[in-house]
Amino acid sequence: MINNINKTKLDSVIGLYNTSKPVNTKSNIKTGASDSLTISNTAHEFRFVYETVSKIPDIREEKVNDIASRMKNGNYNISSSDIASKILSSL
Repeated sequence: MINNINKTKLDSVIGLYNTSKPVNTKSNIKTGASDSLTISNTAHEFRFVYETVSKIPDIREEKVNDIASRMKNGNYNISSSDIASKILSSL
């Protein structure tokens, strides 16, 4: 790529660079203005729901304890057709 740059191309780029005018950004800034942020009711509701849901445990302890107890006692039986049905429905 560098080999493809010749003096004419380089001179034209330098010429463009030299003729560009700097932008005075200070004159574009309004002083004394303040920023504000308004959060919508939907965002407030989303935050409330998110915080509420995040307090719910990922694991339902009572269900896990019930299944563990039934497995320990030998009373936890699931039919093979139920297992096959769940496997096939997930495909």
